[in-house]
Amino acid sequence: MWATNDLPELSNEFQKSIQQLQSQVQANAYTFGEDCIHADGPADFLALETDFNVILQINDFSNENELGEWIVKVMHVIEISQRKRS
Repeated sequence: MWATNDLPELSNEFQKSIQQLQSQVQANAYTFGEDCIHADGPADFLALETDFNVILQINDFSNENELGEWIVKVMHVIEISQRKRS
């Protein structure tokens, strides 16, 4: 069965890092994967990926340069965050 698991520690760290770019931003991280449910009831979660959500303020959605710059900035924060974890 498809499932997600919150990652509160990573979300908190990611939120703080992203807020250095924009104070109003909202960000979190979670894993997406499968709950393998055993016949007797308990489940084991198997993560397939880690997803990052970011909600930030953009001045002009038609400005592709601004959108691209934000994507690069956010990806840089994610990359740094992942290096710290490994």
